[in-house]
Amino acid sequence: MHNKGFTLIELLVTISILSVVMALAVITIDKDMFYLEKAAHEFATDVRYVQMECMKSETA
Repeated sequence: MHNKGFTLIELLVTISILSVVMALAVITIDKDMFYLEKAAHEFATDVRYVQMECMKSETA
């Protein structure tokens, strides 16, 4: 008789490896989101500054 399933050890090792990979991916994505939000805020601030300068000099 040939068993075509996986052993409990194989499943546990696979799940452990996937858990570590997913944890690293989440950390990387979280860090990227921080920098993306920072860049978006900086861009919005620059746009507001340009709007104010245009209103001061009346050049639209």
